[in-house]
Amino acid sequence: MENAEGKRIIADLKQHIIRVMMKFERREKMRKRRAVIFDDEPIILKVMTYFLSSLKYEVIAFSEPMACPLYNGSAEACPKELPCADIMITDLVMPAMTGVELLRLQTAHGCKLTTKNKAVMSGHLDEEKKKQILELGCGSFEKPISLDVLASWIARCEERMDLSQPIACRRQEARRPEQRPITCTIGTGAAPVSALIINSSAGGLCLQLPETLEVGQTVRIEQETSPALRKAQVRWVRAHEKSVCLAGLQFC
Repeated sequence: MENAEGKRIIADLKQHIIRVMMKFERREKMRKRRAVIFDDEPIILKVMTYFLSSLKYEVIAFSEPMACPLYNGSAEACPKELPCADIMITDLVMPAMTGVELLRLQTAHGCKLTTKNKAVMSGHLDEEKKKQILELGCGSFEKPISLDVLASWIARCEERMDLSQPIACRRQEARRPEQRPITCTIGTGAAPVSALIINSSAGGLCLQLPETLEVGQTVRIEQETSPALRKAQVRWVRAHEKSVCLAGLQFC
């Protein structure tokens, strides 16, 4: 009997070890959580990025809603099957489009991120705006944001996350939000053009400029600290407003 009991204990222990190993194997396969932030105030983007990074999130921060591919109706540029993030937080008042309008646009075009994991933040949230946000199924925060309240909302969102499932358009480099004027030259022998850097990374940047570019074109960007020009190649182009376009560039 003692021998049989010993065998049973060993068998149960083996099963427990297998379950623990499987749990750790699943955990190793889990990806990092991702947050997308929209706010035209650099200090807010910096604080939100720092806070979410401390929670082990990959953070993609944008200073304008135009960074969303749906801004100009480019639904084909938006992932069809997968969400691009686990949570999204947007400011209410931004250039060209409010946060509520952005959320409505995403919903209308079938954004794959659940509205329960989206939120609007503002220092001017009246009852009507709160009602609109609630009807969309999203959360809301008053500025200045309480980090304890934000952390509680994030914790509830994490209960809905499945980190074993992939998300779309994973960035390999962190993007720094900017609003930096520069001068650039498109092609050979062309006159310099004034442009605005929207965000940048070690490998490239997003440029807003008054001329339409073509994918594959070479752009020479004037360096602030040197008379030399840095070359970049156009990877994507998107119309923004009348006579203004956005372009994603990769440094050569």
